[in-house]
Amino acid sequence: MGAAALARLRGVAMPSPVAHMGAALAVTLALSDPGARVPMRVLVAASVASVAPDLDLLIAVFGGGLFDGGGLDWHRGPTHSIVGATLLGAICAGVANVRGWAAWLTILCAAHLHVLFDWSTGDPGAPAHYGVPWAWPFSAEKSIDPTPWFGAYRIDDAGFLANMWAPHALPIYLGELGTVVLLVGLATGARAARGRRVGAGR
Repeated sequence: MGAAALARLRGVAMPSPVAHMGAALAVTLALSDPGARVPMRVLVAASVASVAPDLDLLIAVFGGGLFDGGGLDWHRGPTHSIVGATLLGAICAGVANVRGWAAWLTILCAAHLHVLFDWSTGDPGAPAHYGVPWAWPFSAEKSIDPTPWFGAYRIDDAGFLANMWAPHALPIYLGELGTVVLLVGLATGARAARGRRVGAGR
């Protein structure tokens, strides 16, 4: 990876799979039938959809000179937009062969939450070009949450993706885990409340 590519990456921040897949679990719990088991096919598809936008990192790792900067200009590009997330979610739902509006909505939400989480990750006041292009393909302009919810481990020349397992990432994971526990708790409560309503209506 060249110096220009590393310069672009320095300061780029993203949530870990802990946050993305935890959100997929929460959405699955919230939208699944409260009177039945959590559908594993939907949960697996939603989990894949929740990390699918970051498949563009494969270009950064293996793309070489395919794009300027070794592919890094592509990261947080089209896959990190409303249109891109919708397409990725639909692909995951189609491959999983899920049925019903709730299953499709679950998987699409999981993909879109990835974009939302990436938008709200980093340091307060981070440059907008570290954000996501919500409106692609209508606009390639990126935006970032001015007061991000998630902290960030760094992807830089001191380890690239290996920073996900570095000691300094532990507090980030703990913060993400707290968010996941909160989301899953709320989703579980919502699911239980829907089950009570359904039971009372019989």
